Amino acid sequence: RPVPPHPVGSHLIPLHRRGPGPELLRTTPRFITLRFSLLHALLGLEHLRDVESHPCYDASWEGTCVEEIVAVHGERNCWFWATHGGAELDVLALHRGARIGYECKLTDSPRLTKCMHVALNDLDLDHLFVVHPGERQFPLAEQVTAIPLSDIATATSLAC
Repeated sequence: RPVPPHPVGSHLIPLHRRGPGPELLRTTPRFITLRFSLLHALLGLEHLRDVESHPCYDASWEGTCVEEIVAVHGERNCWFWATHGGAELDVLALHRGARIGYECKLTDSPRLTKCMHVALNDLDLDHLFVVHPGERQFPLAEQVTAIPLSDIATATSLAC
């Protein structure tokens, strides 16, 4: 039986190609498994404490964030971006002509990283959002705001 190109509960985020140099990008798109509630059920993870102590927790949380971002911006407006040097951005979204970056961090106190600086400069981002599991929104730098997962739907108003 042939395997479908995109299994149920999965999403293929294409690479963002910008500029003349292919040396900036990895050659394969990023494959994100969505519908983590199904994954958790298959792994027998019934309670939040079970999920938080499982090795898949970080990937599960990041996938949930990416799923929410794609739901807000639409699949055709979202890309994964990475350099050969190791810098990457979880989601690059285009929204009303603005370039918005999203980086998902599983920490209540995210910090600005070198990779974020690279993404801001190389992609000429209008704004970068660092999505975290906390409950409050706060600035990390000019054009960079840490936001809770629950604020993804309204975050674009800060960038435009």
